[in-house]
Amino acid sequence: VVREAKPKSVTWHQLTDKVHRIDHHAILVTSGLTGDSAALADMLRATCLNSRMMNGEHPTLKEIAEAVGSTQHQLTRTDGRRPFGVSAAVIGIDPIPCLGFDSNMNIAGDDDRTANRSVKLPPPGAPTLYRSDPGGTVDRCDYCAIGRGAEKAMGALESIMKDYNSKDNTNEDEGLSTERHILAEVIAKVATAAFNSEGDSPSAEEDNDVDIDDSMPRVLDIWFISTGPKNRGGARFRVARSVNRESMDEASEKLIQ
Repeated sequence: VVREAKPKSVTWHQLTDKVHRIDHHAILVTSGLTGDSAALADMLRATCLNSRMMNGEHPTLKEIAEAVGSTQHQLTRTDGRRPFGVSAAVIGIDPIPCLGFDSNMNIAGDDDRTANRSVKLPPPGAPTLYRSDPGGTVDRCDYCAIGRGAEKAMGALESIMKDYNSKDNTNEDEGLSTERHILAEVIAKVATAAFNSEGDSPSAEEDNDVDIDDSMPRVLDIWFISTGPKNRGGARFRVARSVNRESMDEASEKLIQ
């Protein structure tokens, strides 16, 4: 996930409120009105908590995305209410086990309670991405871009995936090396597209009441999400904050190592 971090002239609250941790295994990324983003995130946190209390398990990413779309669509049909002015992406590690996981895999405990015995790992799931527009339409995506500069970012992603799909990645060792190269290329090209979108017009739902100082250097927050069997919800989230052009390669290398 690559998103623009607001310049220093914007308050810290406005800088951080477009990426929301809504459950152990999922985050919500939005583009649009900051108040609507916060309200949508609060609703989703309540939905996820209710699912854990009622069912004893995390909701799937599909269920979370459907809750987003249902809320957005319902507001378009309610008298006296306006739709949420946000586009949203729900991203995380689906709790459904991924193909090839060994359910009998054990690890040594890391604390005093488990130091002398093996601990059964919960099954990690598959990385999943859903996109929802302000009208409530939900799409399952392999990749997507929302907000200012989305067109340039999508162009970069489509170019990378076209090159990747045209290659033979059947060799396991070469496949792993290729995947790391692809990840580094994705971060570099999407970040470059974001840096180059400075003159683009804001998206229709983008928050235009925030005073951004265009004279200040642009910086990005880059989130990296991967399967983490030892982490809560089976998901590992890492973030490099305030990345500029000069530090982009270093941030990319540390995120995917």
